[in-house]
Amino acid sequence: MDEATQTNSFLTADQVASKLQVCRLTVYRLISAGKLAAYRIGKGAWRIEEADLAAFLTECRSGTEPT
Repeated sequence: MDEATQTNSFLTADQVASKLQVCRLTVYRLISAGKLAAYRIGKGAWRIEEADLAAFLTECRSGTEPT
């Protein structure tokens, strides 16, 4: 793991769902579709870097479909 990743803040799917005001399942769907970058930790836990969430929101704001 590089130094930049070690200092970044990570969010759970529940925290991301709360910030976006959507259900947790929507967050998992975004991750599965490759639209929201995430790290799989263990068997079922996912962590999303705040920077990746910000990038996702920027893509959404620009009016283009996130890739």
